[in-house]
Amino acid sequence: GQCGLGEPLESVPSPREISELQDHGSALLISAGRRHSIIVVRSRSIEASPRPDFLYNVVAFGSNSSGQLGIDPEHPAASRDKMLSPILLRQVSELNVKQIFAGGDHTFLRCDIDNVKQPKLDPSFTWGDALETGPHPICAPGSPSLAAWEASSDNLLRNVETLCGSAACLNAGFLSFAKALTHNRQNYMAFDLEAVRAYYNALFELDASRTATVVARGFRRLMGSQPSLSLTTASDYLFVLAVLECPLLLKPQDHLPILEGVVGILATLVHRDPTEQVLKPLFEIYVAHAPTYCQRIVQVLQGYLMYLLAGQGAPAEPVFLCCLSLNWLFRNNRRAKLIDNSLFYNSKVGASDAAIQQMVLWLLAPTQAFSFVNFPFLIPLAMKEKILRVTSQQHQLQQMSAQAMEGVQLPVLLLKVSRTNILEDTLANFDKIKNPQLWTCPLRVIFEGEEGVDEGGLVKEFFQLIMPKLYARACVPMEAEGHQWYWFAPPTEETLKLQSALGLLFGLALYNNVLIEPFFPSVFYKMLILETSEMKQLNLEDLASCTPDVARGLQQLLDHEGRNEEDVFGLTFELTYKDADGKTETIPLKPGGGDIAVTSLNKAEYVQLYIQYYLYERAGASFDTFKAGFLTILRRTSALVMLRPEELERLLCGEPEYDLMDLKKHVRYVNYDASDDVIQWFWSIIEALPSSKRRKFLMYLTGSARVPVRGATDIRMVIQRTADETRLPVTHTCFNLLDLPAYKDKATLESKLLTAIEETEGFTLV
Repeated sequence: GQCGLGEPLESVPSPREISELQDHGSALLISAGRRHSIIVVRSRSIEASPRPDFLYNVVAFGSNSSGQLGIDPEHPAASRDKMLSPILLRQVSELNVKQIFAGGDHTFLRCDIDNVKQPKLDPSFTWGDALETGPHPICAPGSPSLAAWEASSDNLLRNVETLCGSAACLNAGFLSFAKALTHNRQNYMAFDLEAVRAYYNALFELDASRTATVVARGFRRLMGSQPSLSLTTASDYLFVLAVLECPLLLKPQDHLPILEGVVGILATLVHRDPTEQVLKPLFEIYVAHAPTYCQRIVQVLQGYLMYLLAGQGAPAEPVFLCCLSLNWLFRNNRRAKLIDNSLFYNSKVGASDAAIQQMVLWLLAPTQAFSFVNFPFLIPLAMKEKILRVTSQQHQLQQMSAQAMEGVQLPVLLLKVSRTNILEDTLANFDKIKNPQLWTCPLRVIFEGEEGVDEGGLVKEFFQLIMPKLYARACVPMEAEGHQWYWFAPPTEETLKLQSALGLLFGLALYNNVLIEPFFPSVFYKMLILETSEMKQLNLEDLASCTPDVARGLQQLLDHEGRNEEDVFGLTFELTYKDADGKTETIPLKPGGGDIAVTSLNKAEYVQLYIQYYLYERAGASFDTFKAGFLTILRRTSALVMLRPEELERLLCGEPEYDLMDLKKHVRYVNYDASDDVIQWFWSIIEALPSSKRRKFLMYLTGSARVPVRGATDIRMVIQRTADETRLPVTHTCFNLLDLPAYKDKATLESKLLTAIEETEGFTLV
């Protein structure tokens, strides 16, 4: 009843006129408590007033559970516990009310009973000269103007400090009914972050030093009042968003008490609100604004966390609370996709070998102690790759140490294969491995009839040779809208064996830092991380990664607002597709699906069943076999749980773009010097190549068009001089080695080099 509309409404999402209030007069002062409202009105006529010489009345409505409405004792409604419509408070109106204050279940009035014949209302709060003329949201401070500053800077600063020092003023100061009316999200609170930023910008343009001091002082006072704050609903926490929007907090070293306080409030809410009844409406405010506002709060919290981690012996509690706050933002951002997930990486997390080792130890033996492993979104991918590698090394060392203590030769996973029969030899090698611990030993490869010690180059060459053969026999090529990818061939005894081997090789590649060509769609990596019972999490976005046209059609079905889906789309609970042999297959998505029409009531179920069958169930046996092989290697590496699907893809397949200067900076020369003309010409030619040609050069040099997640610095290119100037430059992709003749002029070098690059053939989908 606190809205005075005369109806027992649960909520009033849009502004409505309080029509019965007009019977009492024009509203002058308004104050609202938790569930009641008090209004001072100017009477429409002297006769309507309790006393002829008094023109102001007080009316009230809402909850009266504690007598907070102040209804006249003799009034018939005095005993009611609520009033849905405004009621005139005759006795109160005679007290010459000057100010009204409502809060919680209380109402206070300031009256002047000695001057009843000269009534003059005082506003409960005024911004005075600090306000610009023109319409403003309720209680909005407006943008401080230069004129207001010059007229009374002291008055403005007092008002600024009052605003920044009060949770109530910040909560109410930036509400916008215009946003509420134009925004169609349910339960959206019309808190205007644009107005908040505009206010700070205008304020700091006047006198940055003085205004910054006053704002900070107000915020510190606000943080000091935390114990007395009554925070229950989302609207009570709006001040947190206003504080974290302040650009002053981008310099955490100057405002630690403020950051500690506001992060403590937010983290406590995150902990106490697991179902996000309060938190979800708060994040919806960011959804309603441009991404830059979400980016600001992330920047502030990341800066604070970086400062904490940069200090020696940073206290664990502030770090943990900051991580909790960022975790809330990250979870909701993954749903809303406001900003790139990479903005949540924190360069200080895992920046030292000691920090990496600490996380590795936690993964090997989890405890209740704090670890960034529980907040993996903060760990940069390069650090995750390092953690994965160090964890793998720890497993390998444990195996080797155990063997060494028993006097047994240090174990390796040794594969002896011939180049002419590499696939069959590999399968035979895999069949002979009976000890599951061998899979996590260092991989070594010997090619029959060839001498040499495998220091990593032969392993890389092994993958380059065998992967095309496995893809060709364990998978089938797919295409839609010019997009090509591989998917699993139908299960047979032969293909299941090949798919298991393919999974093992994927695991070995990740375990031994070998890049694989990205011929599976992105949903494949999500499915590797999901449990079988979680495949219902696959969605239209996942389907679009391999068949965009089908995904669009299903989205159109969901978006159709009529109730005539049966007539418009003519669908039943069946799926029709072409199998690997080009034959058309029709599969029921549920028992009797051919007789069940798709309607507005069941279309969401139809879409979900379609996605699950298309992506998983139709190749479920094959995919499960592949995944079992993959997890044979990786289940011993708990670091896998830290990865998101897109991160797993980048670790397995590398990055598509690279910094040429990183490659140049870490190159090693054999019988050349960096100042030699040939070397200068070489880099000049490479730097002038367009990005597509640079990727081809990378393929020419390394056998892959991608670089490891840590960039080109991991490639360790070698350029060595060769004598025959009549020959093209030659690369040894296993060792990233370029044999470069000392050509006499740049034109010859350019012609020979570009010819060699163009003739490069990698494994591609045709």
